[in-house]
Amino acid sequence: MITPSPIKLIFISFLIWFFAFITIPAEYVELGDSVLFAIFTLVAFNLSFIAGLFTVKKASRPKKIISSSKKRQIIYFIFFLGFIGVSLRVYQRIFIQDLYFAENLVRQRMELLSTEMNSGLIGLISAVLYPFATIAGLASLLWIKSISKYKFIVIFLFGLFPIFDAFLSESRLIIILISGMYIIT
Repeated sequence: MITPSPIKLIFISFLIWFFAFITIPAEYVELGDSVLFAIFTLVAFNLSFIAGLFTVKKASRPKKIISSSKKRQIIYFIFFLGFIGVSLRVYQRIFIQDLYFAENLVRQRMELLSTEMNSGLIGLISAVLYPFATIAGLASLLWIKSISKYKFIVIFLFGLFPIFDAFLSESRLIIILISGMYIIT
């Protein structure tokens, strides 16, 4: 993969900013009518970045190869964290929130939003560990040759659980985001 030149990226980003500055009718409210401070700050940041580019030596890094056993360990550890998060999320949705069995999901979600700060320790732990199921699914998809088919299926299905959860709780954005991540991976 060819990495783009930082100088070219700075130049292109400046052109995009300049085009947006000319075409979008925005005002800098905090600065009054003066735009000089914004332009000065942008130029100072870009010049500092370019100066940093020329002062740092370029180092060649050897390409690291991760062994299959190390890949399996990484996937299994992430899956373990995700399994705990998914289990706690299922427990929370079924026994604490009664979300999956609600008659009116919109009303139930509104009630949950009003008491969102009261999700407790289980909600906090599940919110932190829950995304690891998707990360494990994505890692198993990337390193599919490192694990067996049956373990891949289990990990992949747990990685798809957020889509199932979002479908049951009518959260369409999560379905799109996670599906997009799997398609890109």
